[in-house]
Amino acid sequence: NNMLVGEQISYYETGEVEMTTNWVDDLQQGKEIGYYESGETKSTLNYVDDLRQGEGIAYYESGEIESTVSFVDDLFQGEYKSYYKNGQLKTKVYFHNGYKQGMKKEYHSNGQLYSKGHVKHGFRHHSWEEYDANGQLYSKVSYKDGYRHGPSEEYVGGKLRSTRYYWNGVEIQ
Repeated sequence: NNMLVGEQISYYETGEVEMTTNWVDDLQQGKEIGYYESGETKSTLNYVDDLRQGEGIAYYESGEIESTVSFVDDLFQGEYKSYYKNGQLKTKVYFHNGYKQGMKKEYHSNGQLYSKGHVKHGFRHHSWEEYDANGQLYSKVSYKDGYRHGPSEEYVGGKLRSTRYYWNGVEIQ
């Protein structure tokens, strides 16, 4: 009987702990913790019957949270957030059954909005806007199932500079 049971510890070549995992009857159970070679926590995940469940957290080596995500039956579910080392929010998006779904927002490291738009089954869908680090709009693009579809506008100083039109990802004249 070669079933995995108990705590499994993996190591870096330097001998430092890389990851700890728990096994019951050949299934991963409980908390999995990843470590940097420095010994600082790199990530934490929870497992139930070999499936990721609940909150997963990734950390920068300096200890700040890099990202948080929730799992249901091994699929991304709910809100995902990532952060810059300075603690500013970098990305916020929702998952449904493993796919990005709904509003996605990304931010510059100074906290200003970088982009926002809707995601459908993991693909950009409808209008997406992008901004410079000072908050000025510099592009507005329509998408359909991940392809540019409709007007694609470019702005300079917040004023419309040019518009191109697309149909299923192909520019039309």
